Amino acid sequence: MNGKILNNLKNNTEREKIKKKLYLEFELFKVSNLYNENDVIKSLSCVASSLISISGLKEEIQIYHRKNILMFIAVIFGLFGSVIFKFPENKPKILFCVIGFFITMFGTVLVDTYSPFPGHSSSYTIPSEKNENHSNFSLKNIWNYNKNASYITIKLDRPTNNIEFTIQKDDLKVAQTTYIGKLFASDGYINTDLVFDIISKLIVELHCNSDKKKN
Repeated sequence: MNGKILNNLKNNTEREKIKKKLYLEFELFKVSNLYNENDVIKSLSCVASSLISISGLKEEIQIYHRKNILMFIAVIFGLFGSVIFKFPENKPKILFCVIGFFITMFGTVLVDTYSPFPGHSSSYTIPSEKNENHSNFSLKNIWNYNKNASYITIKLDRPTNNIEFTIQKDDLKVAQTTYIGKLFASDGYINTDLVFDIISKLIVELHCNSDKKKN
């Protein structure tokens, strides 16, 4: 594990550098409708993903690879069913393509349902110092979830308008709840500093708990 990354998340000077980069990235970005739950969660998830990259963590995106592969297969079914095969000569083949299209598209829903932590917004690993500049490309790494990954989930409790940030790894879990009004200005701009403070605190806390468990 690369202790330097975690130390940067605790060091005030390094934290300010990360905050500045995060602020500049989202300076002009704002949520058009704060009453739309999907827009709110999506925007916070974007900040979380950027925070992961800027902090030097490795974002794990197997869930998106799985969805993209299934959607690519669905497009192939759609292409053959609507363009290449002719009706009515190839009616059975067209029917097969239609069924295949809907099955693969339904599969993208199952990807979310059967992910390690359903509904997670993003995931990350802390790269080891010896491998931080190397990335092993393989179909296995694209499809299989990383067993060392931690998963960030962001949820809105509509009755209270509280946002819950949760980070989980195996059976370990840390969470913090914050009122939505503290995370967004009335005109929709995101308080990236507070988002960073919350997520970075949870990242450090989770990995401290993980180290305690190992010892």
